[in-house]
Amino acid sequence: MKAHKVGAIFYLLWGALHIIGGLAIASQKDLPAQVAMQGTAVPAEQFAGLENPVLAGILSYHGFNIAWFGVFAIAIAIIYNWRNRKTGYWMNLLVIGAIEIGLFAFMVVPSYMAFSDASIGLALFALAALFSSIGLGKSVPLASHA
Repeated sequence: MKAHKVGAIFYLLWGALHIIGGLAIASQKDLPAQVAMQGTAVPAEQFAGLENPVLAGILSYHGFNIAWFGVFAIAIAIIYNWRNRKTGYWMNLLVIGAIEIGLFAFMVVPSYMAFSDASIGLALFALAALFSSIGLGKSVPLASHA
């Protein structure tokens, strides 16, 4: 299998993770549970009694957006990255990279989200970017077939 296709698979996995996670956040109607899904480095008891319908709506909208970023990553991976197109390489690299930077800047660095929870998406993105970069540089097979 060629490196760019391995990169596309990692973008597909990143997208699936974010669709599932985003929809889980968006569909949760209990505000403390919504916050606990994201604030994994903060003790859950701090969220007890938290009731605010506007904040619940904002978090549902946030989850909806996360899910659509997942759809974006998958669409670009299938349409462009699988075919080793430079346009798709830059689209997923820049958009998904910006999302990961934002997650770390606003959730991990201030210690709202545990690094271990955030590292799953980061690892998938890093592997996608690595293999896509290798594939874009050279379309060489990762293993030869005799």
